[in-house]
Amino acid sequence: MEGMLRVRFDYAQRQTKDYSHLFRQKSRLELIRLAFYQICVEFTYAAETALASPIILSNGLSHTFMTMIWAFSPTLGFVFAPMIATLSDQTRSRWGRRRPVLLALGTAVVCGLMIMPHGKRLGLWLGDEDVPVEQMSGFRW
Repeated sequence: MEGMLRVRFDYAQRQTKDYSHLFRQKSRLELIRLAFYQICVEFTYAAETALASPIILSNGLSHTFMTMIWAFSPTLGFVFAPMIATLSDQTRSRWGRRRPVLLALGTAVVCGLMIMPHGKRLGLWLGDEDVPVEQMSGFRW
């Protein structure tokens, strides 16, 4: 491990810009902060996994549609992740490049998790009809 860090450090010193600060030892506070970020990500995934399936099924969708909804998220990530990364790379803010994008995406995730349990009421408010699952017609698997 030490040899690999030495090679990376030597390579960074040969560059025209100074990247040596990236390879320094992290303080305890920095490690706690990084662990906190990872805990937040894991908490979001756990909440999504625990809440999404029962809510989707309680709204009357079949298991087939539920699995399609689960496949929708990684598909969107595959399409939009490069776009968001490019946007983040081009962002110039007093908060830095990553923080504004992370704040916006984090806020969107929290709002989505708060709205998700109220999906049926939101659909009715937007004009959808309250039809029992047994009486639904159309495309169903």
